Amino acid sequence: MAKSKPKAEVVDAVAERMSLVADALNGAAFSTHRGAFWSKNSLFVFGNDGFAGDKRAQHEVEVAKAWALKKGFAVEGFGTNNTGYTWVLALKSPEPEVDEDSQFEIEDEVENMLGRAWLEACEKYKNERVASAITQ
Repeated sequence: MAKSKPKAEVVDAVAERMSLVADALNGAAFSTHRGAFWSKNSLFVFGNDGFAGDKRAQHEVEVAKAWALKKGFAVEGFGTNNTGYTWVLALKSPEPEVDEDSQFEIEDEVENMLGRAWLEACEKYKNERVASAITQ
């Protein structure tokens, strides 16, 4: 009987794959600030908006995770590109198969949710950004 990999190795492998996806999105979709796409039965939600150094992007990810859990998606992984600017969240659909029309509807819903989350975060962190700009 084959031994299974230790949990830490599996987690590291997922993080590495997510980092590679984020690197690819940073290059291929950089002008798209945020969005979603499907690969098989997984939904990938992403942002090119400065995750590592911007609380607004971090807020956006937390809202996306909460949305996903509410909709029954399982979080498969999360990662950033090597600079931390681009982020990607992999979500497993609760449905065994998602037809193309439903995929488009869900992508639209995610993109609207991300836009609202970004605007909400802009308002939430407005005073911090103003103070930071003044002290620089």
